[in-house]
Amino acid sequence: MMIRRSVEPIPLGVEFAPILVQTLDAMTKSMNTVGRNMRRVRVRLLGERSLRTVARRMGLEHSKLSRWETGDSELRVKDLLAFAEACGARPEELVAGIVKPPATQLVLDLDPPVGRAVLKLVDVLKQQMPRHGQAAKAS
Repeated sequence: MMIRRSVEPIPLGVEFAPILVQTLDAMTKSMNTVGRNMRRVRVRLLGERSLRTVARRMGLEHSKLSRWETGDSELRVKDLLAFAEACGARPEELVAGIVKPPATQLVLDLDPPVGRAVLKLVDVLKQQMPRHGQAAKAS
């Protein structure tokens, strides 16, 4: 006998809107950064007109590769590694400069009350940490 579970979506409160915006913004910037890096590395190693050659080596349509390079389409890690191999590049060149998403994005998968508690804890910790260039306050 199979037990079927109904999964109800968790409504996100208004307090999660800025977190969601920050997270999506960081993800978009990361996709754009990786795409720019892919194009820069491909052109540097294989020349300006190498898009179709690399796509053929990867078994892709050149339009898919173009969408990755412009940040218009997400790619998987295995695709990024295949791209690096097809170009003769080091994978770390392709992910250089990625902005780390905010730590608060972790609360998106939590129940709202737990998420609020995590956000409050993060705020408390930020207040207690010394700022760059400032000495820690003596208690």
